[in-house]
Amino acid sequence: MELSPIFEKGYSSKGEGRGLGLYNVHTILEKYPKSLISTRSAEHLFSQTIQFCK
Repeated sequence: MELSPIFEKGYSSKGEGRGLGLYNVHTILEKYPKSLISTRSAEHLFSQTIQFCK
C-alpha cells in the first residue's frame, strides 16, 4: 500500500465521507518541529508511532 497520500485531507481507503483523522494529526504535528511520526503497513496491519523530542 502506498502510504504517502494518507495524510491528505479527504483521503480514505474506506470510502467517502472520511479521511480527516490523519490529516488533522499531520496538521497538528506541523506545529511541533521536533515531533516525528512513523507509519508502517505490512500484511494488512497498519501502525503509527508519534514521538515528541526535547
